[in-house]
Amino acid sequence: MVPTSLADLNDVQFDYIKMKLKPKLSGVEAARNDMAFVTYQMYAMVKVHIYIYVCVYIYIYIYIYVCI
Repeated sequence: MVPTSLADLNDVQFDYIKMKLKPKLSGVEAARNDMAFVTYQMYAMVKVHIYIYVCVYIYIYIYIYVCI
């Protein structure tokens, strides 16, 4: 699917989040608070993505400003 408008871009982003979050929600039925469970799973997913991006930028910075 190729986005043709801004609304389509939001749909693509939301679909990506749902795709990444779905495998992490297998234990939601057993959770005492289902909203807290889903919120924590989303937090953990975002934390990993931010960590990856920060590490990549650090390595790029080191390569450009230190190694060259």
